[in-house]
Amino acid sequence: MIQLGGFVDLRSEGRTRTEEDSVWPSFTDIMTVIVMIFLMALVVILIRNVDLVRQLRQTIQLEQESATQSDTLELRVATLADEVARLQLRLGETNALRDLAESKAEDRQGKMRQLLNNVMALEKIRNELTSKNNLLGSTNKTLKAELLSAEKQQSLLENVERGLRDEVAVLALEKDLLLEEKTLLVEQNASLIDRHKAETEVLQSENLGLEQQLVDLITLKSVLEKRIENLDLDKKQLEQERELLSAKSASLANKLSALTNFQLKLEKQVLDLGLLVSRLREEKNALTSENNSTTAWLGELLELKQALEKEKKILAANLSETEEKRLILETERKNFEQEISRLVQKRLTLEQEKAGLLDQTQSLEVKMTEQKNIFQAEIDLIKAERNLVIEQKDLSENQRAKLLDDLKESKQRYELTKSELDYLVSKHAKEIAEFQDQKALLIKNEEALKLLQRDYGELEMDYNRMVRPARNEVGRHRVEIRHWKDNGELFYSIREPDQKKALEVTKDNLHERLSKLKQVYPGQLYTHVIFPKGRNISQEEAYLFERAIVSQYDYYYSD
Repeated sequence: MIQLGGFVDLRSEGRTRTEEDSVWPSFTDIMTVIVMIFLMALVVILIRNVDLVRQLRQTIQLEQESATQSDTLELRVATLADEVARLQLRLGETNALRDLAESKAEDRQGKMRQLLNNVMALEKIRNELTSKNNLLGSTNKTLKAELLSAEKQQSLLENVERGLRDEVAVLALEKDLLLEEKTLLVEQNASLIDRHKAETEVLQSENLGLEQQLVDLITLKSVLEKRIENLDLDKKQLEQERELLSAKSASLANKLSALTNFQLKLEKQVLDLGLLVSRLREEKNALTSENNSTTAWLGELLELKQALEKEKKILAANLSETEEKRLILETERKNFEQEISRLVQKRLTLEQEKAGLLDQTQSLEVKMTEQKNIFQAEIDLIKAERNLVIEQKDLSENQRAKLLDDLKESKQRYELTKSELDYLVSKHAKEIAEFQDQKALLIKNEEALKLLQRDYGELEMDYNRMVRPARNEVGRHRVEIRHWKDNGELFYSIREPDQKKALEVTKDNLHERLSKLKQVYPGQLYTHVIFPKGRNISQEEAYLFERAIVSQYDYYYSD
């Protein structure tokens, strides 16, 4: 029977219809509650994500500020160290100049003392020379007297020599006479010998005829022997006289030789005296000239003494000026030492602040680990909820399949009219639309989950970057980049890992070389930026240049 008030109720009992009608509102309520819980969890996660991102940015900003402060402090400490080294060099140079001036002053004082000692010695020498000059004058007088006496003795000796020469001439005449007598005696002796030989020959010739006259001859012989003896005695006397004459002549010759030697000695003494007189005259002239030169030298020494006194005054003034400069430099050095101690104290405070920041970063790391654990738990919860939603989706799909099976069975069981079929289609179309809405919501939830996972991945990457080990060059390929400014122009140089010397390049060439090195050593390039003339480059320029190079090419920051 067809009812006119609406669709035909095809259900068998009213109880089953009411129970079937009460299923879908409870399911939708559960789904709304789950969606609300998911949305609330998502909102909480997003809020915490925003807070974590803000805290992370604050920590990164604090780290960058601390890095810039440490860089500026290091640059300032380096500049102050250079200034202190320069001042120490200046102080050392001033001390060296002062020591040099003191040594020069001491040398000049020593020279002045030496000159004074020389002056005193020269005065002593002058006194000694004057005394010697007086002694030489007296000796000259005595020598002149001795010369006069020697001349007198020479004249006497000449007279004696003349007398001796006369005696020698007389003795020579006597010697000649004696020689003549000797020749006469020799001739007489020879004549006697000849005569004796002749007589003996005569006697021998007449011996045979005059044996008778033997006695007479013997007597004559005895007479002749006596006469021969007398002649021998005369001969001996003549020989003795000759020996006496020879001895006398020898003594006269000795006397003559002694006189000649004495004459030679006297002549030598006269020559020596003449030479001594001439030498004494020359020495006198030399002493007079030396006396004049010493007087002139004394005048020069006095002038030099006056000049040295003036120079001493100038050196004393210079020494006082250097002493004042030394005191000023000493005060400046003390001020610089105080400034250095203040900077060291400031550095210690900054290091303490850095330690505090490190403690804060550690505490933030602990918090981030805790939040990571919370996020992981929430993600696990979301995954569980997702699994639950998937299970519910499967359940709904099963229910839909069951409904479709029921629909097929109802189609097979009943032959429905068009109105009933439209009612069923409209009713199941609404369920299908709700199911599609739930499916779209599930897709949105999956997209939100993927977005959350992506944000969590980025946060995890930032966290890993924060907690990874410090930057070092162990096992890396080091490249040195130098940047300086000279007369307003910017200069760049690079020293690659396989080079020993740096090569000056342009900015574009520098970036090309660094990009090639990054390709050659991927993830292993350690960049070291140096500012050799950092005083010409501002801190901001140095920081920006170093950040640009490190962020593009360094293994630690470019990843």
